[in-house]
Amino acid sequence: MNGARYVAGTVKAGDVRELQVFGDALRERLGSGVGVVGSKFEGGKGGLIVVVSDDLRERGIRADTLIKDIAAAAGGRGGGKPHMAQAGLPDADRFADAAKRGLELVGAALGAARAPEQ
Repeated sequence: MNGARYVAGTVKAGDVRELQVFGDALRERLGSGVGVVGSKFEGGKGGLIVVVSDDLRERGIRADTLIKDIAAAAGGRGGGKPHMAQAGLPDADRFADAAKRGLELVGAALGAARAPEQ
């Protein structure tokens, strides 16, 4: 999308900390883009991480802004920092709803984001 990637998927993580470590690694390897990653924890609850590359943050796209609507699409809520934000999901099986909403939001954000200055 406009030269940036959108990556969404689930991973096995035992807890939120493991999910954060995965998110950090993804953000480093992503290049230019946004990643939305979920995991199902014990008891059926889940976690969700949104990461945004540095270049997109410079264009006004922030993980802490995206996470609110992405998590809400799956019945969760969250917050965080501009480069990485996290949310809890009461029902981890609704991750597909979150990923779909993420694609919509990121597409809209990339369309509205100001072009990098040259």
